[in-house]
Amino acid sequence: SSFGGSIGMQDGTGAQGAYGAIGAGGQEQRDVGMMQNRIYTQEPEINILDSSAFNLKFELLNTDLSVANALRRIIIGEVPTMAIDLVQVQENTSVLNDEF
Repeated sequence: SSFGGSIGMQDGTGAQGAYGAIGAGGQEQRDVGMMQNRIYTQEPEINILDSSAFNLKFELLNTDLSVANALRRIIIGEVPTMAIDLVQVQENTSVLNDEF
């Protein structure tokens, strides 16, 4: 790939990039590290296992971990949640202090 060679380093054997290398003969060689080219032959799939008014349980299949993590972050950021902000104690009859 010409893009990989354009951002990499040049030596006597060819261009080395982040995504692959082009050897002296012009044949492309792929890295086997973290940035390897992943091609999925199947489409991503979502199977809904259980659904109710307040819960949804599903399986995410045939996709990369980064897609699952992005979906998790969106759910955490966008699903409305509730938190208790102010508590008033009328009369404390317990052994615990009111300072909480």
